[in-house]
Amino acid sequence: MNAIILRHPQTDFREVDEDIFLVHPDGVAIYNLNPTAAAIWRLVGEGMTGDEMAEIMSAAFAAIPPMRIKSDVENVLAELLNEGFAVKK
Repeated sequence: MNAIILRHPQTDFREVDEDIFLVHPDGVAIYNLNPTAAAIWRLVGEGMTGDEMAEIMSAAFAAIPPMRIKSDVENVLAELLNEGFAVKK
């Protein structure tokens, strides 16, 4: 989780109230992010590493064990990268 993760430049997204919807770069699929994934998506917009994202999330959600947060961040980033919504720098 040391690589900087960025949004794919052709990924379009919309925020509607608390929901975030991603439009795949090829325009074929739309994804609705759960609250955890939405928070991570906002951090991906800042261009940082997964480790940095996990640290920020841990500070924001101190009641959740850091290892669980790190695992959640890793899983969401893997999904965003695998689906083509994000890229490694």
